[in-house]
Amino acid sequence: MVRYHMLPVHLIDQENPERKVREVAAIGEMVPDFSWKLLCMLSEADMRGRIAADIEEQMEKIELCLAIAEEAGCEDGPYTFMTSYTKHAYLSGRNVMPDQTLYDDTWGEVILMSGLPGTGKDTWIYSTIPEYPMISLDEIRKEMNVKPTENQGSVIQKAQERAKIYLRKHQPFVWNATNITKDIRQKQISLFERYGAGVRIVYLETEWKTQLERNSDREACVPAEAIKKMLGKTVLPTPEEAQRIEWICVKKNNKDTN
Repeated sequence: MVRYHMLPVHLIDQENPERKVREVAAIGEMVPDFSWKLLCMLSEADMRGRIAADIEEQMEKIELCLAIAEEAGCEDGPYTFMTSYTKHAYLSGRNVMPDQTLYDDTWGEVILMSGLPGTGKDTWIYSTIPEYPMISLDEIRKEMNVKPTENQGSVIQKAQERAKIYLRKHQPFVWNATNITKDIRQKQISLFERYGAGVRIVYLETEWKTQLERNSDREACVPAEAIKKMLGKTVLPTPEEAQRIEWICVKKNNKDTN
């Protein structure tokens, strides 16, 4: 809500307002209480709490935004796409209609992990998808004797070479790294999709204290100050990035809840 609360007054400036409202509404799949109706309510409250000459003009923009969301079928929640493949194609900007049923020509799924160090990515992988081969940047760094603070170009190159082996064989696998920004995630997703894979992003987070405790127990412990800097750069994955997105809160007792 905070991230997007200014969007209603700027929606009309978007290149494709209808696509944008459906893109943002799709967040309701991970956060059931999220909706354009509530977002516009928050935006209106924010505007009415200001002293400015253009308040009424901004109110009209918010009303127009809500009308666009209603017309797009996502005023109260996510737009209902026919398939997840169609949803990803539409939200990622392909020239398709939202009510189409596109043929899904992906051969399988590659899982891209996302989350700060110490959030439990390894634990989730071993407990949820132990049968998946894993490409771990931490493990590759160990093999190549490259520190996390050093240039990671050679590590990424080695990881991508291994990924291509699985992709050519149409072998599902998991890419295990922090992947905390959209740009970083998109570089890997583009590679996976070029080889015909569907992509699922699994984002993990936990309480700050628990995260620091877990990180300190790791063999390759990341300095707390470095994690704080990473936290400041973190952008949660959103539905336009991949065919499937999961946000998971990892409890201290290691039981995962969406």
